[in-house]
Amino acid sequence: MRVTGQSCTLQFRGFGKHVTSVEYRLPNNELKATRQPARLSSGVIPQKNDTMLQELKDVRQIQGESFRRWFSSNTFDLIVWYSQAHEITGFQLCYREGTDEKALTWFEDSGFSYKRVDDGEGRPFRLKMIPILVPNGTFERDHFLHVFQEESKEIDPEVVRVVSSIIKKYPREEG
Repeated sequence: MRVTGQSCTLQFRGFGKHVTSVEYRLPNNELKATRQPARLSSGVIPQKNDTMLQELKDVRQIQGESFRRWFSSNTFDLIVWYSQAHEITGFQLCYREGTDEKALTWFEDSGFSYKRVDDGEGRPFRLKMIPILVPNGTFERDHFLHVFQEESKEIDPEVVRVVSSIIKKYPREEG
């Protein structure tokens, strides 16, 4: 994540689309997003993998931002940020549920965020709006954790252990 003034940039894959870079601006307390293709340092746009998460190699590192690793499958995209001491300081786990794109984000300094991407479409006779992150409602932690762990058997076990332990800390909905 890059924070400059009143904006920050997060990177995630839009499911069924190319990898996207999303910039959220906060002028007048309004949350907006712009999407653009993000590429590996080789210039290639990564494509979706099979059902198991796989690490994307040669992920473009952005000067001034924390080191990151990127894992991808047909269900998930996981971006993990590291401190200079090589400890995980944040992650964003993006997935599609029905027709919605959703993102669970956690950063050491700000905690959890669970949002849905409103892609700005579906407004008849109007131009497409800029995609924005909007509140999403209930996060089904236990189901989500189970699916994540099933699909992450082929990636770095330390990443799975740390991300899973953080997801387990997400507040359980009382019902």
